[in-house]
Amino acid sequence: MTAALPAEGRPARAGLLRLAGLALVGLAPALPSCGGEPPPAPNAPPALGPVARTRSAALTTAAPAPALPPTAEEGAEATRAMLETRVHGGQFRDLVFEDLAGLGDAAVVPLAAHALDTRLPADLRAAAVELLGALRSPAAAERLLGLAKDSPDAWLRAHAAWRLAACGSDHVVPGLVLRLKYERDPDAFLWVAATLGRLGCLAGLGGLMELAAREDARAALAAAELAAVVEPLGMDAEQALALWSGVDAEALPLPPPSDAQLREVWDLVLDLSGDTFQLRPVDDARYVLSRLGPWCAREVASALVDEDPWLRLHCAQVLETMGPRARVVEGQLLHALAEPGVAPAAAEALGRVGGPDAVPALLACAGSDRPHELRVGAVRALGTLGLSEAAGPVRTLFESLDAPAAPQDLRMAAATALVGLGEGDAAAAWLTERLGSAADASEAEVALGAWLRAGAATTRVGFAEALRTWDGHADPPGALPNTERAIARRRSRAASLAGQLAGLVGS
Repeated sequence: MTAALPAEGRPARAGLLRLAGLALVGLAPALPSCGGEPPPAPNAPPALGPVARTRSAALTTAAPAPALPPTAEEGAEATRAMLETRVHGGQFRDLVFEDLAGLGDAAVVPLAAHALDTRLPADLRAAAVELLGALRSPAAAERLLGLAKDSPDAWLRAHAAWRLAACGSDHVVPGLVLRLKYERDPDAFLWVAATLGRLGCLAGLGGLMELAAREDARAALAAAELAAVVEPLGMDAEQALALWSGVDAEALPLPPPSDAQLREVWDLVLDLSGDTFQLRPVDDARYVLSRLGPWCAREVASALVDEDPWLRLHCAQVLETMGPRARVVEGQLLHALAEPGVAPAAAEALGRVGGPDAVPALLACAGSDRPHELRVGAVRALGTLGLSEAAGPVRTLFESLDAPAAPQDLRMAAATALVGLGEGDAAAAWLTERLGSAADASEAEVALGAWLRAGAATTRVGFAEALRTWDGHADPPGALPNTERAIARRRSRAASLAGQLAGLVGS
C-alpha cells in the first residue's frame, strides 16, 4: 500500500488578458493579420556555462558532507553495553546519554550496525535508533536517513524516520522525499511524511491527510502528526496543501534550506547531466527536485543556462512537474525560450508553470517561422494553460493543417489544446478518426475522454450518455495499451462515438 501523494494540479484559470490583434499573428502562413502589434521576437540565446558544477563545488566547500570517525572495536562494545543498559537498566537507563555524549560521533557507525543486526532483539535495535537520534549530529542524521531508506524492516524504517525529526539536520530532506516514492508500508510512510513536514517540506502532506482520513488503527496518530505539522503554519491542512500546490507557495512560513540541504539538491541536479547514463538516478532526481519548495525552483531554474544540454532539458522537466509552485521562475523559463536546445521543454513547462504573461510568448513560439518541435511544445502548453486568449489562434492553426502533407503531430497538439481551451467541438471529428486507425490513437483517446467528461460536467445535451458508452469500452486496470484487444477496443469506441458526434457537437 502506498499513501497517495497530492496530485500536482493544473494552474488555476486566470482572468482574461486583453491582447487585441496579437493572438493570430505568426501562427501559420494562411493566418490573417489582425492589425495589432507583432509577437515578440526571440531574444538572443543566453550564454551557457558550468552552472551546476560551479554551484555544487561552492556548496561542498561551504557545507561538506558529514564525516565519520573510523569504527573501533571498543566503540562497538561500548555501544552494545549502552543498548543493554537503555533497555534493561531500570533506574540507570538514562545514564547512557552521558556515556553517549562522551563518545559523540564515534558511536554513529556502531549504533547503525546494531540497528541493522537482525541477530539482536528488536528492543535493542530500536534503542540503537533512539540513541542515534539523541546524538543530534549531521553524521547521526545521515545514518538515520540510511536506515529510513534502506532497512528491510518496515518498523525500523518508521522508527528511524521518526527519530530524524529531532535531529535538526535538514540535509536529509531530499533523501526522505525520495523515500516517499518507494515506501509501501503505511506506518513508515506516515513517519517519513510527518518528519518532512516538521523539517519544512510538505511533499508528503497529501498522503498524511489521506492516512488521517481512513478508518483504521493509525488514523488518530496520522491526524495528530498532521496537526503538529500544520498548526505552526497558522492554518489547517487543506489550506496548507492548497498553498503548497499553488502559485502562492512562498506565502507558507517555512524555513529556508541550509547550505547542507542545498548541497544535496545540487548533487541531484548533477545527476540530471549527460554524464548519467542510467535512467533511475535521473528519474529519482527529477522526482525529488520537483517536490521541494519554491526555493528549489529558483535553484533548478538557474541551471537552465548550464552548458550540459541534457541537464538543461531535465531541469525544464523538473519545473514542469513542479507546476504552479514554480511560478516564481516563470521569467527564467520565458528567457529559456531563446535557447534552441531547451526551448521546446521550456515551452511545455510554461504550460504548467506560467500564467497570462506566458501566452504572448507561447503564441509567438507556435508561429510558422519557429522550429517544428518548439511549435508542438508551445501549442501543447497553450492547451495546458487553458486561457481563453489562445483559443482563436489555436483553432486557426488546427484548421490550417487540414492537408495530408501537414505535420500531424502538430495538428494533434492543436486538437488536444482545443480540448483544454474549451473548444473541443472543433476537433472532435478529426480526433475520432485518429482514434480508429492512427499511430497517435492513444493521444486522441485521452483528448476525447477529456472532451466528453468536460461536456458531461457542464450537463451538455447527450454528453452524459456518450460518456457512459465511452467508459463501457474502457480497458481493465493494468491492461497493455497496444495489444490487439486494446486496438479493437479503441476502434469500437471510435465507431460508437462517430455515431453520436452529430448530436454532441454544438449541443
